[in-house]
Amino acid sequence: MTAAGQRQGPSLRPSTRDLLAASATAQLAGASCAGREIEWADGERSWTSARSASTALAAAAPLVDICEGCPVIAACATWAELDHYTGIAGGRPYVRGFPRPYAWVHRRESEIELVSTSAGMPDIDIDDLAVERAVGGEPPEQLSLAERAEVIRRMNAQGATDSIIGARVGLTARAVQKIRQNMGLAAVPGVGGRRSS
Repeated sequence: MTAAGQRQGPSLRPSTRDLLAASATAQLAGASCAGREIEWADGERSWTSARSASTALAAAAPLVDICEGCPVIAACATWAELDHYTGIAGGRPYVRGFPRPYAWVHRRESEIELVSTSAGMPDIDIDDLAVERAVGGEPPEQLSLAERAEVIRRMNAQGATDSIIGARVGLTARAVQKIRQNMGLAAVPGVGGRRSS
């Protein structure tokens, strides 16, 4: 987006999502958090950097208290989803526009890879609806690493090849293969009876 809020490139026509997000944002005048930008930024920074559930809860609580009784809480939640927001909005935490538990612990990709390699699956919350949509052929725009791993596990159990799974989760067949191998899942025969390792 440019400073004027217009897309750069061949088409300057805003998407439906952009229009809906702009509409929701316009309704945020009079929010309870207005004028508390520094406090809000500090609280969100603490929440997103928390490495334990208790720290995440403690960081989210003051911001959620500010949201309580806010006259624009519903519009704020709509904006958070449409804008793929990560932080506290509409009285609850969001990660890339998906509502998450208050005790959500963000893990770096390297941490998730280590956990998934040693334990089969990362020990973090998974949005089951997002996983079901992806397995059913209608993946959401964003999936967390843990959600992708769960889609891979379920589709592998159903007999889907790495390339078919990759198309559902937005990864190459090679990336799916690596994750599948880290999870200890067997390859599924591909076209022509070939098996990927």
